[in-house]
Amino acid sequence: MIEIHKRKPSWTFAGAWNASLDEMERYGAYKRDYLWASQLGNSQIDIWLALNGEDPSNPFDKRAKRKFDAGVFWEWIAELVAKRAGIFIDSQGRIEYGLEGTLKVVGKYDLKLGGKRNLEMIKKMKEALEIIELPDRFVKAMEAVEKNMNFDTELPIRIVEVKSSSAYMYDAQYKYGIPAENHALQELHYLLGTGTDEGAIIYISKDDARMTEIPIWRDDKELNAKYKEKIELVTHYYKSGEQPPKEPLVVFDYAKGKFTDNWNIKYSAYLTMMYGFETEGDYQDAFKSKIASWNRVLGRIKKDEKMTESNEKYLEEMKVEKFDIKEIKKHLKDKKKREK
Repeated sequence: MIEIHKRKPSWTFAGAWNASLDEMERYGAYKRDYLWASQLGNSQIDIWLALNGEDPSNPFDKRAKRKFDAGVFWEWIAELVAKRAGIFIDSQGRIEYGLEGTLKVVGKYDLKLGGKRNLEMIKKMKEALEIIELPDRFVKAMEAVEKNMNFDTELPIRIVEVKSSSAYMYDAQYKYGIPAENHALQELHYLLGTGTDEGAIIYISKDDARMTEIPIWRDDKELNAKYKEKIELVTHYYKSGEQPPKEPLVVFDYAKGKFTDNWNIKYSAYLTMMYGFETEGDYQDAFKSKIASWNRVLGRIKKDEKMTESNEKYLEEMKVEKFDIKEIKKHLKDKKKREK
């Protein structure tokens, strides 16, 4: 076999891609009195440090930057499809919005769609696509829209966020029609800031193009309450100068009915600074065994099995970590009834 790998190339495609992304992030953190819409799912301590201009101890690595870049390409594909269908209004609209007495939230929505189908846009786009020679299939789909669609119907305007993920993440969370809370809060921000009644989060599996569209409504009371609580707490810590508490190292996921590691720690930009772990993997490995043991106890609770001596020891550990065991037991039993 020819040992090609022993020869070094003069330059690499990966190097060019990484360098272009590194160049975008030459500037460090800075103090500010507003938060980004994309930060709405972050922990209070992470937001507080970012607002105070603290440089991350764990900035995005090259792989993460490429993943974000690929996500932008999926947004672009979604925009092309919307234009092809004649339902595109605009994209990347900057929205600044704040509740009374709170810090503002700033962000750019992905897509604003709806209204009357824009036949002129379809014609112009068709001409442009012929010049750059996109695949025939894409152009033919546009011609079918141009020929068969009703252009007198006016669709309600919607703000749409496009989120791409691996097939693993799609299967684990997004395909069930339940949005990630941070994405739902981000979408609500754009609806509040534009006064639009409805929107959606579109999850696309990058591996196989499966798609789930989850509607979000501006008048959703539960989501508005969470948005208000989040922003008011951010404002409190910012104005008081008080540093928020660290995140718990292990959390109980009520939706899944089990203990898990903490997403806000695992993906924290301040993982090393605040929690002492060099990498996400180091953090997960440190608590993998404890989480597995605790979840085995939960399994026995769900089955109404007798607690062993070691089970009782783990229950005591949960209490020391300030978990409400009575509330968790009640939740598991209620969940079991619902699943029957």
